[in-house]
Amino acid sequence: MIGALTVLDMSAAFDSVDHSVLLEVLRRRFGIDGNALRWMAEFLNDRNYTVRVGSEESGDTMLLSGVPQGSVLGLRLFTEYAEDVSLIVDRHNLHAS
Repeated sequence: MIGALTVLDMSAAFDSVDHSVLLEVLRRRFGIDGNALRWMAEFLNDRNYTVRVGSEESGDTMLLSGVPQGSVLGLRLFTEYAEDVSLIVDRHNLHAS
């Protein structure tokens, strides 16, 4: 029997959500379109972050992927983005536990 182990670092997973893929999932799988999809795109795009350690602070860097952590919407978007993973597992006759 061949086994595969996948370990998922949830904080890294939230950071790796591709915005264009997420928007396509929202459109295709959940039927979100029009103003609602445009609002979601605006929510995700043009986000910046700054890192602060002690009194030192980095410059702003634009986020090209990821959903906001610590928000209900960020968790919901990640869940919808990752929902297809179960379909992949089933398609390849793998067992997830």
